[in-house]
Amino acid sequence: MPYPTSTLKNLKQSLKNREDFLSFDFLGRSLAYNPYMPRAEIFDFKREQDIAGKILFIESFDYEDIAGILDFGSDMIAIDFTSIYEKNIPSVDAFDCLTHLRRYTQALIIHNDIFLNQYQLLESAIYGSDCVVLDAGILGKELDMMCDFALRLSLVPIVKVASIEELKRAIFAKVDIFYIIDDFSNLLSALPNSKIVLRDLPIGIQSIDKKISYGVDKFLIKKDNWFD
Repeated sequence: MPYPTSTLKNLKQSLKNREDFLSFDFLGRSLAYNPYMPRAEIFDFKREQDIAGKILFIESFDYEDIAGILDFGSDMIAIDFTSIYEKNIPSVDAFDCLTHLRRYTQALIIHNDIFLNQYQLLESAIYGSDCVVLDAGILGKELDMMCDFALRLSLVPIVKVASIEELKRAIFAKVDIFYIIDDFSNLLSALPNSKIVLRDLPIGIQSIDKKISYGVDKFLIKKDNWFD
């Protein structure tokens, strides 16, 4: 497993607390009144020119930090929640920053998390996400079901892969957008040309050109390494 046992334990307890607070059925009914329905389409991720696009990649934040995030002017922002389970059990309002961001920007919002079940996807849609990053290594045989449920909620599923086995599993799940996090060249060569590819911007790269863009539609760039 790519995450420590303690992290997964905190995640599962957090999930139980959230489901005790708001049941799946209640959450589902509230979706009808949700003012922030998902807006993304798969073609939004396809690059239009020879140079790959950019996605701002940030960790969860406090409300006071939102102005600084908006100053970067990105049209896509990925918010990573995977680290919030490392030390503690997050509170039920841990995802409020998704809604804050949705309220103040037109940028598409990508929710990166350790997704285990459909409840989390429903939460993500209600909080204001447009896309979710699903980990093929974590979900295993559940990947197909989770992708289907995301699409039913109008969320665009982005699947994280790190091996040929995970890549094949995602292809069989009819995934369109792949986030390749390891063994990039080998996995890219095994991927059909029609698929959309995301990857982290390699360390030390200060600008994106045609050469570095080969095979990539969009780079995820951490806030500290962001450039114009």
